[in-house]
Amino acid sequence: MATKLTRIPATQWARVQFGDLAPSPYALRCWIEQGHIRPAPELIEGRWFVHPSAEYRDRHSDQVP
Repeated sequence: MATKLTRIPATQWARVQFGDLAPSPYALRCWIEQGHIRPAPELIEGRWFVHPSAEYRDRHSDQVP
């Protein structure tokens, strides 16, 4: 349960990061499943939790040109 204290719900993280432009819960779940949020969110008791300093990364951000 300590993990839950160091993370926030993914929907709350999205509102903080993107404000009125936050993705829908469906889009947010797709981002999570596709690995776009780093560090990776954790599924705890059926809900996704994200580290408050997590960032959205597109699929090409880790590739070296």
